[in-house]
Amino acid sequence: ELQETQQRLVQSERLAAIGQVVTGLAHESRNALQRARACLDLLELDLPQHSEQLDLIHRVRRALNDLHRNYEEVRSYAAPISLVYGEHQLVDLLRVPFDDLSCEFHDQVHQLHIVDHTHRTPLRVDAHRIRQLFRNIYENAMAASPGPCQIDVTLRAVKIDEREYQRVDIRDHGSGIEPAALSRLFEPFFTTHTSGTGLGLAICKRIVDAHDGRIYVDNARGGGAIVHIELPLQPTKISSLYGQV
Repeated sequence: ELQETQQRLVQSERLAAIGQVVTGLAHESRNALQRARACLDLLELDLPQHSEQLDLIHRVRRALNDLHRNYEEVRSYAAPISLVYGEHQLVDLLRVPFDDLSCEFHDQVHQLHIVDHTHRTPLRVDAHRIRQLFRNIYENAMAASPGPCQIDVTLRAVKIDEREYQRVDIRDHGSGIEPAALSRLFEPFFTTHTSGTGLGLAICKRIVDAHDGRIYVDNARGGGAIVHIELPLQPTKISSLYGQV
């Protein structure tokens, strides 16, 4: 226990150091990114619709947005997680991030199917963090699909070691995950995609751990991947590594 506590403290100090560096970089870069976006807006006004130069401007704007998001992902991963608990129903928290992503990626019609076997039983969670958790998983599912994707979600009540949980299974219908990559999915900066920081699932794990839950991934029968999340109805306090709970 002492060794584990020391390891957690060392990791917490490393994350704090990373967080300070990235926060400084993000702060200094924000002004530069805003100036770049303003210049692009002015250029866009002078260009005719559907021109080749206008397409290049849109590509530059997307690249700037990706850069800003990368900063935010690293900062989010390194920052302590402080939870604000409330009574919520997971089925409601599942829909909001999907609707937000559907607005952002309006060029493709993605579908979300939810089957709820919990009888709408509420549980104590931080709604903001859980929405962030589901958003990251949805984004991975959309990235794994060559076109419009279907995401199937099943909620059910389970009992593990005499403790009550709600289990969420989120399945996509993409190409699945290589067996060698399954054990590394939650490693910081590990990614199977050509873009991004590789922190999406690492952030998911921190959020679930902070809620005293469990998350793991399998390949689904018939194709695609399935993310399993188990969250206790009544979480208990855990290590300060994850911030004030």
